[in-house]
Amino acid sequence: MNKFLNYGLSWINKQASFALDSYQDAKLFTSQVYNNGFMYSAHKLWTLIKNGYSSNTDVYSIISKIIRSGASIPYKIVEIKADGTEEEVVSGAFYDSVMRPNARQNKFEFTEDALGYQLTTGNEMLLGKSAAGTSVKRTIHVVPPQLVNIKIIGKDFFENTIKYIFKWMGVETPYDEEDIKHIKYYNPTELGLKSGMGLSPLQAAYNTLEASNELMTAQSSALK
Repeated sequence: MNKFLNYGLSWINKQASFALDSYQDAKLFTSQVYNNGFMYSAHKLWTLIKNGYSSNTDVYSIISKIIRSGASIPYKIVEIKADGTEEEVVSGAFYDSVMRPNARQNKFEFTEDALGYQLTTGNEMLLGKSAAGTSVKRTIHVVPPQLVNIKIIGKDFFENTIKYIFKWMGVETPYDEEDIKHIKYYNPTELGLKSGMGLSPLQAAYNTLEASNELMTAQSSALK
């Protein structure tokens, strides 16, 4: 029995070593070829999230560490008086809106969502909503970029109009440029210029990500 167990463990170690060597070679190759310059494939945001953050333990660990650390940074709201002096704001409508941007999220949850989408999709979209009969934005919501299509209207590159088409449960809701605060990573690719979307870090590293996922699958199969 011990002889069989030792043989099994030896075989697993060899398979894992082979998989790791193959992964390192693939990682080196894909990092040089695919992650250099502007060469990358157009993978959908849903695919990046599924194959990256929700499936890869390394990606999850790195991104979750960044967004939770960022969300934990305390805010200090300061009002600058007419005479130039500063006074910290610790109450009031504005303070409440910062600490609870909307009815569903506090400051921590809101910031975690916003940073998470920026790191996974390359885009952070914030939607301001006004109370009935007013133009003042009372609440702010984080919009999942994977649910948005940007419609660019007009052929003039510098004078075009942008519409954000949000699609959920089969219903499309258009938002004007004034309603959405769109923060995105630099994306000089043809797809980026035509779509109006930022470049996701996972997109640029997609081939390395796939190699990592294949290694984890191989290790899991070997252990089974």
